[in-house]
Amino acid sequence: MLRRLFTFAFLLVLVGASVGCETMRSAPQNMISKNDHVGLANYYKNQADELREKAKSWDMLADSYERHGDPHGKVEPKDHAAHCKSVANSYRQAAAEADALAREHRNQVPHGMMQ
Repeated sequence: MLRRLFTFAFLLVLVGASVGCETMRSAPQNMISKNDHVGLANYYKNQADELREKAKSWDMLADSYERHGDPHGKVEPKDHAAHCKSVANSYRQAAAEADALAREHRNQVPHGMMQ
């Protein structure tokens, strides 16, 4: 059972690492061309929320490695946990950048426009 957990966790790390390479998608061109700052602010806010959720998943995976410290393969569980924490931190950093972009676009919305 524990071996299955580690196998699943390892596969999750591999998939997450390949997906994690593109942490933030670019804004939709139609919003940019229309100067839709409300739409762009909402877009980046949603992205930040998604990135924080991904960070939580990676944190949980790191916790799992730390709780189940049995050696697995050639890499020690503490090294797996450190890698997972690093990925989680990258997602948190990307979320902070998305939050900053959302703030920038909110600040560009003309006064009195509904958000």
